[in-house]
Amino acid sequence: MMAIALFVAAFSLFAVLIWKENPRDEREAHLLLSSDRFGFLAGAVILAGALVVQSLRHESTSLLALVLGAMILAKLLGKYLQK
Repeated sequence: MMAIALFVAAFSLFAVLIWKENPRDEREAHLLLSSDRFGFLAGAVILAGALVVQSLRHESTSLLALVLGAMILAKLLGKYLQK
């Protein structure tokens, strides 16, 4: 239980720091955008791969599909609500 609490606290701190990150110039803005894309793509590829592996093992859970769907929905909402 203590390890879970420490993980949640560390992840919360990380999320706050990432959320508050502001680029100072165009170069930093481009790097931030690139890192966001790579991070999203890496998470999506890992979740999609895990879904494929679970399907091949006939051990599918809806949790991975739900998380992948939430990531994609958040990305779409973020993209279209900024306009």
